[in-house]
Formats: sequence, structure tokens, C-alpha cells
Amino acid sequence: MIFISYRRSDTGYFALLLADRLKAAFGAKNVFVDVPDLRAGTQFSNELEERVRAAKVLLVLIGANWLGSLDEASRRKIDDPGDWVRREIEIGFDNPDRCTVIPVFLDVTTFPRKPQLPPSIERLPDLQRLEVKLQSCYDGIEKIILTIGRMNIPGLPQHILQTNSADAPRAFDGNPYPGLAHYDERFATVFFGREVDQARLINLIDSPDNPLVCV
Repeated sequence: MIFISYRRSDTGYFALLLADRLKAAFGAKNVFVDVPDLRAGTQFSNELEERVRAAKVLLVLIGANWLGSLDEASRRKIDDPGDWVRREIEIGFDNPDRCTVIPVFLDVTTFPRKPQLPPSIERLPDLQRLEVKLQSCYDGIEKIILTIGRMNIPGLPQHILQTNSADAPRAFDGNPYPGLAHYDERFATVFFGREVDQARLINLIDSPDNPLVCV
């Protein structure tokens, strides 16, 4: 299972976008991010700890405010032993044979250094990291997907790497927009709620008299 660790005030929106793409690639049951996946009525602290301990990959999303995020008393959250981001990393480090911790830096130019971190997670800067830039975030997400896929983790689908197979996801050929070149049918999503607009669009696509570019 893939666990996404993040600060909501730092990389919240990217975490949800990443989770959506990872679920499309590896299956919803194999990816966990707290906001959509915590079950209503559960003791969230127990649920989070259980999920982290079951994780085989821990993605630690680090943005510009990850290290300097402050609590109500203007103290760094990362210095609090009860800080959940810190605890998630500690749990990941406690299970090195089971869990691979991967730092993912999002638009970060200055990376955290060991003296800036609590001793329990000071190993974090030593780990091979992935970097994502906002202007090319979908390329970065694709790199994350491929990195995890190449780890050959038991229980995770491996079909995403079989690009030469007849059963591999079909790319959207002839796309004039370079930013969409990394998408294929794995990223197709069921859409509902605008039936009239959908019907009009289908009619336009089917009509030979109406050339249409779909984006």
C-alpha cells in the first residue's frame, strides 16, 4: 500500500491530485491519503497509525512551508513529538525492511538539512528524493508512478510498465497539446451531472460537418 504524508497547509491540493493519479495506476485500495480515505466515525489516530504501518511506500510530500509550519503557539510543528507528519515518518523509519520512505519535493529550492530536523527523522535528507515542479507537475506525477512501478512491490499492479504489450493502456495519439502527452486511458474518469452538455458534445463529435478539437 502507498501512503501519502503531507501538510494540508503546504501541499494539500497536490496530495489529492497525486492520490487520484496513483489510484488510477495502482488501484484505489492500494493508495491512502487521509482526507478522502479516513472512514467516518473511526479513531483517526489509530487508523492513521495502522495505515502507515501497513504501507510499503511512504511518500513524504515536502513543499516550501513543510519545515516552517507553525502551531498556535508559533512553534514549529515538526518539533512536536505529536505532530502527525513527524510520526508518519518515524513509523516508516521503524519498518525499513517493509517500508520505503521517499521524499517528494514540490517546488522546493532549499531542502531541509539534518540540523533542522528532530533526531528521529534526521535521516530524511539522506534519502534519494523525487522533485516535482508545479509548471510540469503531471510529468512529475508520471515519474512518481514509474518509480513505484519499478520497485516490483508484491500486490501492486505491474501492468503500467508493460508499454510494449498489446494490453498496455492506449495513449491518446495525435494530441496537439504537449502537456497531455503523458496521459493515456488509465486516466479516463467517469463524468456525470451534465447530461445535456454531454449529449451536445457527442453530437458535435459525431457530426462530419463540425471539426472539433477535444481538450
